[in-house]
Amino acid sequence: MTYYEKRNFQKIVVSLLGSSLLGYRAFFIIAGVLLFFAWLPDGMSSLLDKIFGGEILKWSAKDGTMAVQILGSIAIFVVIKRIIPKDIPNVDICINDRPKRAKVLVLFLSENNSGIEEILKFKTIDEYGRNNYRMPLKAIDYHKQELKNIIVVCSEQSFGDKDKFLKCVQNLFGKELADMANVRYIKNFEDAKSVYKFLESVYNQLKQEGFMEDDIVFDVTGGQKAISIAGAMFAIPNDRHLQYVSTSDYTVKHYDLTYMQNEE
Repeated sequence: MTYYEKRNFQKIVVSLLGSSLLGYRAFFIIAGVLLFFAWLPDGMSSLLDKIFGGEILKWSAKDGTMAVQILGSIAIFVVIKRIIPKDIPNVDICINDRPKRAKVLVLFLSENNSGIEEILKFKTIDEYGRNNYRMPLKAIDYHKQELKNIIVVCSEQSFGDKDKFLKCVQNLFGKELADMANVRYIKNFEDAKSVYKFLESVYNQLKQEGFMEDDIVFDVTGGQKAISIAGAMFAIPNDRHLQYVSTSDYTVKHYDLTYMQNEE
């Protein structure tokens, strides 16, 4: 772990726990936060699928997992809220569904099993339906007027799909935007440490190229949950910008994670 990583991790620990010493309470909170971010999105996604699929009144045994994920997340949130010290800075999360257009978009590409001939028939993003390329294409579409650089991050599983994705970009937005894309590689998206180091490296490189903090946005929709966790750790202490494309209404949402000092 580099000095930069250690310093940022210590900030997070102190902000959440009121101390840099890791005791049983600290480990409980950290484990609870990880479970909360792992369970709640899956549980809510399953619930929304039932609602929009007209099956909200049809319950089976497998729906018990969904209920445990949602109720468990709520319980974890309540417990953690009660045990976190009240006299330290709070982490404030603001969600903006009309974020500023970025000049640099960093997105993580998930593996895609669709045939190239099939998806190149699509002339609009909405035609992609539930195809997992819809979210990164939505992200590009939102920022396309200001974009100067698109960094497409691939894993070992998705690297073979990079040309297919870039053809989709060119098919929808033209060659100029597709030529902006720079493909980067992380072997395993589930390795949060590697993802964190990559984010740090890319950010520092972009700063050296003259881009400001407001010019850069990291989209954490694709890949694994470790990307969201590493992205949050990367963003909270440093005022970096994260975005997420909703898988329910496909809108681009900007997450502003900042420290807020109590005014008491």
